[in-house]
Amino acid sequence: MTDTTTTEPARPSTKDRLKGAKLPERTVDICLRGDLQAEWEDLHRQLADAELAAAKDKRLAGDKRARDIGEQITAVQDQMRADTIVFRMRGLGRKRWDRLMKEHPPRKDNDEDTQLGYNADTFMEALIRACTYSPDDLDDDTWAELLGDDKADGKLTEWQFAQLQNTALALNVRKVDVPNSFAASRLTQPS
Repeated sequence: MTDTTTTEPARPSTKDRLKGAKLPERTVDICLRGDLQAEWEDLHRQLADAELAAAKDKRLAGDKRARDIGEQITAVQDQMRADTIVFRMRGLGRKRWDRLMKEHPPRKDNDEDTQLGYNADTFMEALIRACTYSPDDLDDDTWAELLGDDKADGKLTEWQFAQLQNTALALNVRKVDVPNSFAASRLTQPS
């Protein structure tokens, strides 16, 4: 008689799991050439017009015009990608988070600060900087140029800043779940 029981592989100990523990990480892509968005949209309108004209009259050189516009669109997209910074961000450990909050205490007589537990005007920029580990060439002057300071407005829109802010907050105050990729599941399931 053959033994058909299967044994599960040994699970790593808690100590071993802690040795391999890592804080959560995410990336945020920020395109610094927002001016090219309008050019991209205009080219798409031109492409739609060229395709419509070609569909109406096959004798027109609409296919070549559409192809030329398609190449221009690709060039604009390439330029936008080249001017995109990928921010790699990592959550802070609990003690580092607490230290950062203490460095930006709530202002007296400010209800928003009291509710949040930190200075709403200074904490978020400090949090973004503390969580960002790449690019690693962001010195104080570069951060000031990017985020703005007392002298200048910065290079980010409110939406771009919110992306960095929301990611930094999510890395630190939201739970970490095991993600489920439906696309990967679909591809790896037996037929």
